Amino acid sequence: MGFEELSPNKTASELFSHLQAGDKVAITSRMPESVGEYVAALEARGLVVRVIKEQSQGADFCFLLKAQKELIAPARSTFSSWAGMLGDAKKVTLYSVDSPHTRKSGDPFVNYNYTNEKLRSRISFQLFMSEASERK
Repeated sequence: MGFEELSPNKTASELFSHLQAGDKVAITSRMPESVGEYVAALEARGLVVRVIKEQSQGADFCFLLKAQKELIAPARSTFSSWAGMLGDAKKVTLYSVDSPHTRKSGDPFVNYNYTNEKLRSRISFQLFMSEASERK
């Protein structure tokens, strides 16, 4: 279906490249035991990382809604996209991954042309190349 994540290193070096050492990042995941490599890559850049775990899906959604500064999430995640649209974050970055797998599943770049000025000013879409795409 095209649900694909960037590697831990690309996540830290490209997706979160605008953050400075000491900035805080919180990660929510339905599988918190699988984010260890992401935590390590972000911490190697000097970011302060915490994993939000052992919450219900509803509590995770509320956590995302309450983000104040920034929310970064996969554009294909309706859960995250809705949190970005309805939430408090001043900046929302929804990203897509361009890879051979997502190309087979259809258009890899999820992008919406918001007509609401408030949404248009807060939400941006970014496309990142997967390592598999870069090797070809």
